[in-house]
Amino acid sequence: MDQENGSIIPNDFYSHSTGKPFETCISCAKNLINPPVPYVIEKAIKKYEGYKAHDVIFEYAMCMACADKMKNELSTESLARINEYFKKNLNLARIRETDASESLSKCFVTGTPKHELGEFQIFAYCNGN
Repeated sequence: MDQENGSIIPNDFYSHSTGKPFETCISCAKNLINPPVPYVIEKAIKKYEGYKAHDVIFEYAMCMACADKMKNELSTESLARINEYFKKNLNLARIRETDASESLSKCFVTGTPKHELGEFQIFAYCNGN
């Protein structure tokens, strides 16, 4: 979410373990909020059919410097496969959502409603809070 546009990070992207926004990079421990730096948040969630319960399999916030470093550690073949997958499956017209709750209601790649998915990941690009 972009601070300059007055957006705040949705609660879905708060830490499951603390209930608060992420404050530090998982890799280098840099403060993400003060001063504000660009970073990503990723969470993997598993739902249990027939129950309202779910588990957060993993979650982290990582500054863009560390995310870029990690991306650069991927092999050329791995990057090519990732790029080919998104090129083949991603419908850019579908993802031009401006409302975060609408964007989080369905799969970014397939458009499948989130309530139909047993496992999914959510991802956000953030700057400060």
